[in-house]
Amino acid sequence: MLKFCDNNEAKLFLAVILALASSCAPSRPDSRVKPDKTTTLQSVKSQVVEQKADAPLISRSLSRDLSELDSDSEDGLAESSAKRLSGSSFTSHQAHQGEVHALVVSDTGSESYSGGLDGKIVRSRIIENPSGKKIHTTEVIAESSREILTLALSPDGRTLAVGQYSSVSLLDLRTLEFTHQLTRIRGRVGHLSWDPRGEFVFFGLRSGKIYAWKLANSEFAGENSLKAIEEYSGAVSPIVGLAVHPEGKVFFAAERSGRVIVWRLIRTEEEMGLRSKSTAVDKSRVSRSAKLVTNLEMEIVSFLLTDDGKEIYSLTIDGVLRPWKVRGLVPQPKVMLGKGGIVDLNELVGLEDRLLTVATRSQKIRLFCKNPIVKRDPGINTLDPNIIATSPIFKQPLIRLVGARTRPVLWATQKSGSVLMLDLEKARLENLCRS
Repeated sequence: MLKFCDNNEAKLFLAVILALASSCAPSRPDSRVKPDKTTTLQSVKSQVVEQKADAPLISRSLSRDLSELDSDSEDGLAESSAKRLSGSSFTSHQAHQGEVHALVVSDTGSESYSGGLDGKIVRSRIIENPSGKKIHTTEVIAESSREILTLALSPDGRTLAVGQYSSVSLLDLRTLEFTHQLTRIRGRVGHLSWDPRGEFVFFGLRSGKIYAWKLANSEFAGENSLKAIEEYSGAVSPIVGLAVHPEGKVFFAAERSGRVIVWRLIRTEEEMGLRSKSTAVDKSRVSRSAKLVTNLEMEIVSFLLTDDGKEIYSLTIDGVLRPWKVRGLVPQPKVMLGKGGIVDLNELVGLEDRLLTVATRSQKIRLFCKNPIVKRDPGINTLDPNIIATSPIFKQPLIRLVGARTRPVLWATQKSGSVLMLDLEKARLENLCRS
């Protein structure tokens, strides 16, 4: 039996016991992340740099008056009636050293965020000085010893999701501090997409696995824990496209192998009463409700769900665009976008006509209407695009192409690490699409 000389010794002994007990007791991890030496991704508050346009932006050997170019392009598609976009319409700057893997754009198109091989995240902005002149500025807001693989901007534009190998991090764009990090998954994160309600970040891996990291309405929301993750099974090859429908009930995924799949969200199944929290199979947070939209048996290089949620597009390596109506998943006629191959596909909004944009392997940007031109030969089941505008031929290959959601502003990246911006608000592209 322990004996103490006085009450002070007893109190000291009790304090030691309580301290040891509290240090041994398990505690829930803090979801707020302050990166240290074990975390390679660090936020940076660097100086804002005013950029000047790189010159020459257009290939010197092909920089003659655009009106002198052939009426048909190098891949046989008619461009005779297409508007020629001047090289001076683009602003350009060197943002990265090496290839840019990821590019996202704010709703208004006034700023973009890019990440790439150099491990840096760069914010590029177009601002207007007191004299009314538009200035292109850049700043490095985060950097890492590992490359940045993919980015996604939250619906409210306040948080940037960052995908690297075996990790997803959340960067608060107001404070430029990392707030959450998930490192409980293994594999190359190929694509990120936000839930429209902001409750999840979906990510697809090169292995074909798809997960949703829950950030709200959960006991483990935002934690670096497998308990904060939902799994969606059914894909078998690298995920090249991931998009949640604007209503937040289903999401689509495109696999490199040519398959397009749609899932109901687990949240949707719970709201419909299709899941019970009391059953073991539903507690596992795994969804097997995948529905195959198509198997093209050809590599998909780009995938798009339109901003209004009415159509999806798959672009295959042969340059053929395959559209579907989302309602009923009804396939639409195929469109040949370029035999020479297309690098990326995106949507341009903010004009009376919603346009699609592509970056070609011939180092050009094309804008075309959603309604294609019907070929005269009835034996050909692939239609031609209704091209309404085309850019000059750039010096360096284009990698990514992203449009703003509320204005006709287009951002693009080049293999050299440059970032381009094109504001089409004054380009007179209204009412050019034929019915």
